[in-house]
Amino acid sequence: MGNLTSYGHILPYAAKHKITIGAMNSYNLESVQAVVKAADDLNTPIIIQQHHFDFEYVSPRVFAQMTQAIVKEAKIDAAIALDHGNTIDNAILCIDSGFSAVMIDLSSEDYDKNVEQTKIVVEYAHARGVSVEAELGTIALGTDSPDKIAAGYTDPSVAQSFVNDTGVDCLAVSVGTAHGHYAQKPVINYPLLEELINIVPCPIVVHGGSGTPDEDILKIVRLGVAKLNIGTDLFQAFCDGTDSVMKGYDGNMSFMLCQKAGAAAREAVYKAAKHKIELLTAYRV
Repeated sequence: MGNLTSYGHILPYAAKHKITIGAMNSYNLESVQAVVKAADDLNTPIIIQQHHFDFEYVSPRVFAQMTQAIVKEAKIDAAIALDHGNTIDNAILCIDSGFSAVMIDLSSEDYDKNVEQTKIVVEYAHARGVSVEAELGTIALGTDSPDKIAAGYTDPSVAQSFVNDTGVDCLAVSVGTAHGHYAQKPVINYPLLEELINIVPCPIVVHGGSGTPDEDILKIVRLGVAKLNIGTDLFQAFCDGTDSVMKGYDGNMSFMLCQKAGAAAREAVYKAAKHKIELLTAYRV
C-alpha cells in the first residue's frame, strides 16, 4: 500500500539516494493514474500537483481524495501538492482538503510582503504536518526572450535570507528554465544553480522541466536539485493520446469512444512521465 507523505520525508530521501523527485502536474483521474503508475513501476517517490487554475475543474478536496485512493493502490510514497498557490486562502484550502504540501508563490510581491504572507502559510501548514514551497526570482514563460528570462534570476544572498526569514521547506528558483513551451532551447545558468544549492539552507526546486533537453535534466539531477516540476509535456501527451482516438470520430458509440480516448490519454501520459522519472533517477544509489 502506498503512503501519503510530506516533503519532510520525500526530499531527504532524494538527497540520500541522489535522485530528483518528479513533481507531476495532474488534473483528472487518468493523469493521476498515469503518473502514479509510472513512479510505482520505477519504485520511486513522486509528487502529484494540482495548479490553482484547476480548482473549478476539480475541487482540491475531491482531487486530494481521488489521489489518495490511487496512491493507496500503489507501493510508493507520494505527496499531494498545490502548485503556484497565489493566495493564503487557496493554500489553506488545500491544507484543509488533505494536501501534504503547498506552494505559496508571492514572488511578484516585494520582499517584505512575500516574507510576511509566506510565514503565515508556513505556520498554518507546519502545525498540521504539511510542507511549504515558496518561490524567489521570476520563473518566466518559455516564449519570453532569453534576456527576459535571465532578468528574473534568483539572487543567492536574498534567497538565503528568505529561507531563514520564513522557514519554508524548499525554494523554487529562477536559473533559466521557464514555464510552458520553449521558443528556443533553454539556457540554464548552472553556476548560479550550483551556488543556490550550496548556499540556501533548504532543498532547491526547479520549475520548467517540460521541453528541457534530457542532457540538461541529467545535469540538474547531478547538481542535487531536490524537485523538478513537469506539466506541459504531460498535458501535451494527454492531448496527443486523446487525439489518436478521436480523429475520424463519426458520432457513433460515443460511450465506448470516451473510454478508449481516456485510456489512450492515460497511456500517453504514463510514457511521458516514465521517461522523465528515468532521467530523474539515473544516478540513484
